[in-house]
Amino acid sequence: MYTEVLGFLIIVGALVVLVIRRQMKPTEERQTADAAEQMRLELERSADEIIARMGEHMDHLEALIAEADKRIALLDHRAAEPPNGQSDTDFSRLLADSLQQEEETAGAAAAESFAEAAVPAESSEPDTSFARARELLQQGAPAEEIARETNIGRGAIELLRQMQERRL
Repeated sequence: MYTEVLGFLIIVGALVVLVIRRQMKPTEERQTADAAEQMRLELERSADEIIARMGEHMDHLEALIAEADKRIALLDHRAAEPPNGQSDTDFSRLLADSLQQEEETAGAAAAESFAEAAVPAESSEPDTSFARARELLQQGAPAEEIARETNIGRGAIELLRQMQERRL
């Protein structure tokens, strides 16, 4: 009889465990579904917030680009004007004289430092590179090609081109 009661208690305990598990399973599934829904909502909210921030950054960058374009136009306008009310021919003559003086004083300290900055150490002589650049400019070669061939910066090439155009 003792074993029968013990067997009966074991069977009843197993049934109780099964019933409890069955009742707990839908609750766990519901909790998991609720947690997944909360996570989805949070991810959507975070994505919307990130998109809004990116839009603000893009607007800011577009405003900066517009401001930079205005400044470029202003600088171009100022660069095209002769300084201090001088006529365009006076300004061209001043630029030509300045260029000629710079060429004559190539051995001076200022010209040497400019040449060292514009021409790499492996070049033979700065005057040779600038002479070659002027020659290529007269032939109508693009600035990028001249810069590559002479190892002179593109900005210096553009300056030489503008100065040659003003001489003519």
